Amino acid sequence: MGHTLHPGRPRGGWAVPLAAGFVAVAALALGPTCLADGLSDVQKQQVQVDMTILAKLQAYSLEQQFKMVYGLVAKANERDRDRNRKYAEQLLAKAEELRTRNDAGSQEYLKAARAHKLVSDVNHKIAKAFEENDQQKMDDGIVELDAALQQAGKVTGKPVARDWFTPAEAENYAMAEITKRRQAAQNPQQRVQK
Repeated sequence: MGHTLHPGRPRGGWAVPLAAGFVAVAALALGPTCLADGLSDVQKQQVQVDMTILAKLQAYSLEQQFKMVYGLVAKANERDRDRNRKYAEQLLAKAEELRTRNDAGSQEYLKAARAHKLVSDVNHKIAKAFEENDQQKMDDGIVELDAALQQAGKVTGKPVARDWFTPAEAENYAMAEITKRRQAAQNPQQRVQK
């Protein structure tokens, strides 16, 4: 399955089919509208970046597009790395406290600490790949991060969420938003009813 906004992907990287380009330009011409509630600030920024690139594809070099799309992912992972590292340290301290009291629960805390340390390490790997301008390492890191988050969720019994989109998720959301805006522009009566 090819994505339109990611260098190195099938279909010629950042090439957008002509029709999608027209849809994007038409959608952005409608002016700013509020993105769906429930998105984090980072997710809203990511969708807006993708929509901007789709509307003005020829205006940005591949390097600019990479920095725009993956920069937000890297920044979110830097923030998450620190949060996950601190949480892992707290879990490790709790495991050590329970171990000194010969409490059997210390092993569970130790497993959770290791899982969150792994998540923190992958967050760091993704941020570092951005600094190196290595999209493939970032994409690989994102896949690795999803697996690490699932593992941490299994160990703790609580899902571990991220508040940012992968580049593919942001692109899909942007395309859906563009389609929604286009449909609203074509049917003004429907807009009034909402």
